[in-house]
Amino acid sequence: MNKNGNISDPNQLKKEELIIKNMIIFLSFIIVIYTLVTKLTYPPEPFLDRGIYLLFSFLVLFGSQYTKYSGTRKALTVLGLIFAIIGCVWIIFSADRIIGNWFRANEFDFYYFAIYFIGVIILLQGSTGGRIISLMGIIAVAYLFLGRYTSGDFAIPAFNFRQIATMVYTDIDQGAFGIFMSIMTRILSLFLMFSALLLATGLGDLIRSASMLAAGNAKGGPAKVAVISSALFGMLSGSPVANVAATGSFTIPLMKSIGYKPRTAAAVETIASTGGSIAPPIMGLSAFVMSEIVGVPYVQIIVWAIIPAFLWYYTTFLYVHYSALTQHVEAWKPPREELLEVFKSRIHLIIAIVALVYFLIHYKVAEIAALYAVITLFIASFFRKVTRLNWEKTKKFLFDYAKIFSTLCVLNTMLGIFTGAFLSTGMHTKIIMLIFGDISNWFVVAVITFILCIIFGMLVPPFAAYITVVLVAVPILSHLGFSIPVIHMFVLFNCALAPITPPVALAAYTAATIADADPIQTAKEASLKALPLWIFPFILFKNEVFIGMNTSLPIVLLWTVIMMIGVFIFTLATNKYCFGKISNQLVIWFMIMTVVIMQPINLGLSIIGSILGIGTFVILYIQHIRNNTQIAN
Repeated sequence: MNKNGNISDPNQLKKEELIIKNMIIFLSFIIVIYTLVTKLTYPPEPFLDRGIYLLFSFLVLFGSQYTKYSGTRKALTVLGLIFAIIGCVWIIFSADRIIGNWFRANEFDFYYFAIYFIGVIILLQGSTGGRIISLMGIIAVAYLFLGRYTSGDFAIPAFNFRQIATMVYTDIDQGAFGIFMSIMTRILSLFLMFSALLLATGLGDLIRSASMLAAGNAKGGPAKVAVISSALFGMLSGSPVANVAATGSFTIPLMKSIGYKPRTAAAVETIASTGGSIAPPIMGLSAFVMSEIVGVPYVQIIVWAIIPAFLWYYTTFLYVHYSALTQHVEAWKPPREELLEVFKSRIHLIIAIVALVYFLIHYKVAEIAALYAVITLFIASFFRKVTRLNWEKTKKFLFDYAKIFSTLCVLNTMLGIFTGAFLSTGMHTKIIMLIFGDISNWFVVAVITFILCIIFGMLVPPFAAYITVVLVAVPILSHLGFSIPVIHMFVLFNCALAPITPPVALAAYTAATIADADPIQTAKEASLKALPLWIFPFILFKNEVFIGMNTSLPIVLLWTVIMMIGVFIFTLATNKYCFGKISNQLVIWFMIMTVVIMQPINLGLSIIGSILGIGTFVILYIQHIRNNTQIAN
């Protein structure tokens, strides 16, 4: 054992890892079969169903951490597993009594909750964002006990053990087995299965080859491939870091090879991959939660997300294009014959994406669409040998699915505990009073909410940041007259920005590692070039620029065009390029026009700025044509 308490014998470590991996694959096979059977028939009662998924997740999360440690740390991990299982099994076997008692707990339930709570905290320590979410849970639960001793606005009644256990443990709508676990078991179990199957069958290779065929010959081809492939991957996986790892390992070296600076290559991949959190149809995990909280069909949220997602990737595409012009990247020719072969051999898998979109539109129920998409992809994979699920591909699918699902599942049970305590004590209203005070200006409140989104998004995954901030934001912003769906979309967009924002920018750090670039400088460049993305939420928020909401379609399209012009002018300014290098005076002029165009308050002012900005661009274009004509003569 080394000084960090980790195993130092490589043979022992390898043997343990193999045993654990096979155990995870076996557990994953069981849960996949269970998921498909229960979704095709009828799931068991909620406590049993959610308890089964949690037991599976505890075992997988334990296995993924077990080989990392030795001595006391390993013993603590074993203890965490035992405690978590005890608390979970107690709920399963007490379900009839709890339901018969209208989900009210008894005193024994509290003691089992304490055991469960400690076990989950221990298991979460090795997960990304797990320590922060554990700390949030500890603070919220501690407040249930200690809040009675505070005075003033933060004072709460004295809760007994039974009341506390009901709030965070036995309530079917909130707490450890509440709404977040419901979303995990009903919807995300299938969408994450589809995501893992996508990679195992080769659908990911199809996306990559299609992107390269579409954009490979363009100026800065590999960077545009990164934008297209990351958008497609992101809308199906929804995880910024996973997206960077999946597409960046291929696109970043290509970008560097044709002349992009390592930092720029990493920044491009970061922005493109992070957009997957708001890109339909999957949109990460937050949209599923939003559907449940707001009470609208998931398809409706997809429609609302069309304009924000389009603007995100439009901004990224312009950044890529003008970076190619200013960094004088070389022409790149993709291996067309090789790509066509990949495309032809896997084109049949596209039917799974078509099925997903069709069933989402037809049934308007996310879990049904995901179920049929998984079945379609599985069947389609057997049409050709290259995509067929052999033993190695099957193991990869099962292992990848188990790891991502188990981590999210355990994170969600802790988020449920945090939310149960948070809402039951009215802590969200108390925090509103503390942070916002008597502020009634919508813009100031929106800026504070934006800052909260970024801070929480740096610490925890985007979906967890969204859940946390929206609890605080909805009451205050709805009081100012904004509609609930608009507030949710505002928070969702802002939380999606956190993975590219320094100093804690997980997506940027991942991309920088692949590119061998400085992580902080990568995050800074990504944040600067994506600056319009920081402004979009305020325009979208104030003017309700979402398809299918209260704003008429012509106004939505007008604001969309205005934002497109603003991003274009901003890109010219930051790259100091418009048909060639431009002067500092012109850069300042373009930046002023950007501010005028993209202010969210006055439509008339934005229209005037757009006309002036485009007018300046046209004048420069005419001068460019004249200069070229004179040179030719």
